[in-house]
Amino acid sequence: MAQYHNPEVQQQLDELQSRLKGPSVRALILERVFSEADRQRVDEDELETTHIARIWARLRTISVTRAVLDLTRRLELLAQLDYEHLLEQTGEQGSAQGIPDYPVWDRDRRTLFFRNQPVRTVRSLTVATHVVAILDAFQSLGWPHRIASPLADHADAQRLREAVANLNRGLTRIRFASDGSGEGIEWRVHRGR
Repeated sequence: MAQYHNPEVQQQLDELQSRLKGPSVRALILERVFSEADRQRVDEDELETTHIARIWARLRTISVTRAVLDLTRRLELLAQLDYEHLLEQTGEQGSAQGIPDYPVWDRDRRTLFFRNQPVRTVRSLTVATHVVAILDAFQSLGWPHRIASPLADHADAQRLREAVANLNRGLTRIRFASDGSGEGIEWRVHRGR
């Protein structure tokens, strides 16, 4: 990780990086933040010998500083305002200008945003209950790339596929998909739009 002239910023970054150490945090990041494709691109030796932020930096082609900030934000170890402040102080905001690189579900406005742009509006919270349950679950978990199905009956893979199809209807810039097990949902950036 780069060294910064501002001792307060450097101390905050060092503390955040240290919070990402240890097998339990690594397991949590692998489960909640890494996609299946990410996990397949990392071998066991690298996991044992390399700090998880360095792995994330390699996978996302970003700096280690940005990786530390993004991972601690995704795990809710860093508040959004502190995240934006540190992005600015480290010069890491780049073209994103502190805009989260993950969706944000504004339940009150019934709108899903990605990079501060609306990508889907839900007409009714009481009609689209499965779509709302999925969005609520992702939002509460900080938008990992995969979550377990939040639908009441986890065994009903068909209902999950239908909910995901409904969620993708009219959606731009991102896509949701069943993880193939019938028990989880993933999101990813949609390159086609």
